[in-house]
Order: sequence, then structure tokens, then C-alpha cells
Amino acid sequence: MKNMGRFKSIQMPLVVGGFSLALGGSVAASQQMGKDVLAVFSSAESVLSFDLTQDVLPRDEIRARLSCYEVNHVSVDSAEGKQKAASSGVFWAPTMIVYRGEKEARRIERCADPQLVATFLDGKELAQASATGGSGGAAGGASDFKEDQECQTDTLNDAPSGDLDIVRICAAITQNRLRVRLDVSDPPSVQSAPRFNVFIDADDNEDTGYATATFKGADYVLQGGFLYKFKGTTPAEWKFDTVGQASVEVKGTSLRLSVPLNLLSGVGREMRIWCGSQTPKWEPADWAPQDSPLIVTVPKQGTSAAATASPSPTTAQQSASPTPQRTAEPESPEKTQSVSQAPSSEKHSETGKSSTSALPPLEGTNVVSLSDPQGDASPGGLDIVSAQLATAGDKLVIRVECAAAPVLNGIHIFFNSDGDAATGYGDGTRSGADFMIEGNTLYKHQTSVGTAWGWDALGALSPAPQVKGNTVTYTIPRSRIGLAEGKKIKVWFATTDASWNTVDTLPDGEAATYPE
Repeated sequence: MKNMGRFKSIQMPLVVGGFSLALGGSVAASQQMGKDVLAVFSSAESVLSFDLTQDVLPRDEIRARLSCYEVNHVSVDSAEGKQKAASSGVFWAPTMIVYRGEKEARRIERCADPQLVATFLDGKELAQASATGGSGGAAGGASDFKEDQECQTDTLNDAPSGDLDIVRICAAITQNRLRVRLDVSDPPSVQSAPRFNVFIDADDNEDTGYATATFKGADYVLQGGFLYKFKGTTPAEWKFDTVGQASVEVKGTSLRLSVPLNLLSGVGREMRIWCGSQTPKWEPADWAPQDSPLIVTVPKQGTSAAATASPSPTTAQQSASPTPQRTAEPESPEKTQSVSQAPSSEKHSETGKSSTSALPPLEGTNVVSLSDPQGDASPGGLDIVSAQLATAGDKLVIRVECAAAPVLNGIHIFFNSDGDAATGYGDGTRSGADFMIEGNTLYKHQTSVGTAWGWDALGALSPAPQVKGNTVTYTIPRSRIGLAEGKKIKVWFATTDASWNTVDTLPDGEAATYPE
């Protein structure tokens, strides 16, 4: 998906909420009419999962939002869009670039959030901490580089192809984000971003972390639009857990990535950074730097990285240990229990200590409080103490209290939205989960797997879950989980250990009803 820079015309399809748009325009026409040009680049590789039953942008709203751009043709064909959606099961989220005259004004990459797409079309700059790329220099975008960046050059033409040939690597910490720029011989694309692994030694200790062919001590790897944390038992073990999402942007021959500093835990005074590119067969192509890692000094205000980062688990292979996938999209959450999906054989003790949560009730209406016996989790597992749910306007607020500091990717919230126990995921005791929150991501159950474990990512939660002490608070639009006014849903909570075994549930029996 290349940034074509100056172009004469485009006629590319964009499906938004089941509608197909064909957009066309020219820079010259834009200059004459005083309108911006909206360029849309889409391909079969630029897709992210999405709830296609949601009416994202009705016909009139599409036309209204596009009225400020130079658009030659807009066709709305919901039948075609739904047919395409049925065959692929995904929401098409291409690169969209707004040109003002001959200059790029802003862009959005691979966005799965319809609200962000609508905001982008409304002409607003986006500050996204997600895999949606930069926004033409907006705060939080991948392109926000300052003059104090550290750079090292690399040998030219030492890779199998120019789009994998790293000629320079730069890094800087600005606006509480780590930003990395990779200059490549030939223009890269957003699709090729996962071919580049940016390794980060966050604690400046080469004795901890993953060891590559060139350097060692990588605590994290940034691959495509996602950040992963090393979880291996030896430096040679390729085992990583997903931590959260990053921004990805292509500008000319540069690939620019950035990630919030608060996703990195154990940050030292300096970070060591290096990169390796891979061929389409995932064989090493190029390394940069060659002699020593890039050293980036961490500002004092950037050292308070939270250890409870927002993970966004990966999909379809369902192996025993999550690893960075060879794709830029988040995939289904991974579980070792994915065959039967039954809870662990440990029985939850009903004789454990009663919950003694003294947390004040959540603000809002329809406040429901749930408690769980303390000490009933499997040994060493994350013990759920209580949970509260409340309605705040069009949002559902959920607060989960644990006996110890929560680990986000170990907490799962399941929603049975249609009230049908025969549809959706079931764990053997509870059933019918149509949606799930895991980490910082909302998932929808795949109907093709029956009641087994299978999920499509709908996108990151915004705002991200807020961790405070032993509690984590989630805020989610009620419409995203089918919680309409006057409707009731079923909900339950589960925690898992490092091997993805269920260690505690709330309630221990049937799912709770919300609102009561």
C-alpha cells in the first residue's frame, strides 16, 4: 500500500459499515476547486475484523462527510458490501490520505474503529495510540520526530530486495512516545511493516531478554502495528506476549513506528534499539545497526512506565504461547485450552474468605455489584475479589477488583448479548458469549466455530482500561456489545495464568444478569 504522492486519479473501493464507496479525484482539481482530495488505497491485505451488523455510516452521512473533499463519484451499494462482508467476515479498513494541494495533510492507516474513521472524514486530526498509523503529524502520530533523534546508517544493497534494505535507523523519545524511523532503499508499504522487527532493550541490560543474531537483551519487539514483550525462559526462545498497539506510517522511503512509553515496563536510563528485516519466507534479510545498537536516552519524565500495559492478543493459530504473528492485524486470543475450552479442573472453593471489598460504588445508573470468595483462585493465579457495572449515558463502565495487581491480558469479560445460550462461546458452566474483552481489545465470537473458542478482533478499547492499585476500570460504548436501552445481557469474568489456564471466575456459577 504505497503512498503514491502526486497522482492524477483514483477509483478504489472502500467499504464502510457494509457500504461500498468508489472515490475519485485529482490534485489539480483540488487546487482549482479549493477542496481537499481524499485518496483511498485498499487491498485484500488491508482488512481488520469488525461487527458488520452495526450501521456505521448511513448513506446521507457518507455524502455529508465527503462533501468537503473533491470526489468524482460516490456509489452506495449495501448489497455488494454485505455480500463481500459475508465472504470475508471483515471490515475493510484501508489507508485514507487527505491531500491539500500537493501536500499530504493527514492520513489514517488500517483503522478498525468506525468512530475514528468518521472523525477522520470530518476533517479532524487524530492522536491515535493504535495500529492506525500516523495522522499527518498530529500529536501521537508516528511521524513526530524531533532534531534530537539518534541515528545510525547501514550498508546499502546488503539485503535481497530494496524494500527490505535498511539504510538508516533513527530513534527518539518525544511526547512520551518511543519513535523509530527506518529508512529503506525502496519505498516500503504498510503491508510490509511486519517484515521489520524493531528490538528494544528497555532496561539496558543485555543479560535479560531475547538474543538475536547481532545483539542480545531485547525485552520487547515492535513488529508491524504491535508491541510484544519477551516471555521466553532462555535468550534463544522466540516467545513473546502481546502488550499493545503501535502507530505505523509510511512516508516516502521511510517506515515510521511509535509506541507509548507507558507500554514499556522496567525502563532504564537508556534503551538499546536495533532492527532486523525478514523476507516473505521469514528468513533474515538485513540488520541495522551492524556494529552496536542505537542508544536512546530516556527523559526523566518518561521513566515511569506502567507495568500493566494494555495487551492486544493474537489470533487464529491458537498455539500454547502467544508470539508475534506474521501479520499486521491482531488475531484471536490464544489459549492452550482452545480444544475443549473448559475451565481448569481446580474447583472454586465456596468456603473461602468472603469478599471484603470496601470500594465505593461506581457513579451512574443501574449499578450492580458482584463479589467472589477470596482465596478461591488456583494456586498462584489472579484472584477476583469483586466487580461492579454501571451505566453512564451511552457507556457501560466495569470495574474489576483483584486480590493483587491485575495483569490485563489475564482478565477476560464475557457478554451474552442476545440471550441465546446456544450461540456464542461456552466454558462448560456459562454459555452464549457473543463478545469478550481481553486486555485492551474487544472481540466478537466467530459463529463458524459453534460454541468453541474462536474470536474476531473488533478493535482497541478507547479509552484504554485504567489500572489503579488492584483494580482495573473499563469504559465501553453499550452499542458495541449490543446493550440497548431497556435490554438485559449476561456477563461473567474469568482470569487465566501464564499458560492460559482458567484460575478464577465470577460468578462461580451461572453468568450474572445486567442490569438486574
